[in-house]
Amino acid sequence: MKQRVRRLERKVAVERVSITQTDGTLAVFPANTFWTTLFLDEADAAKGETPDSAVSRALEHATPEAAAKITEMIRADGGDFLTRATVDGFGLVEEAPPDLSVLREGDDPF
Repeated sequence: MKQRVRRLERKVAVERVSITQTDGTLAVFPANTFWTTLFLDEADAAKGETPDSAVSRALEHATPEAAAKITEMIRADGGDFLTRATVDGFGLVEEAPPDLSVLREGDDPF
């Protein structure tokens, strides 16, 4: 019995990210899953694709307080990339990154 309790305690001790939803439920992700999925979602957004994952859906339905908490956590721990890429308002970006695929006058193509 003690071993079973210890095993359950170890499972619970894993770092998790909790996101309170507007319907009153709680979306909970293991921290490594949250960060990996968020990175992949932001990479999709940078490519112009709309992210469709459990994390992106949880962020879309987060309460304002939870969204602010997650935004601050990402800014503090997530690095610069996660605050820059966006498509259709997804992500944490105030403005979209510049389009570097088109040469401007005077740019050297090589």
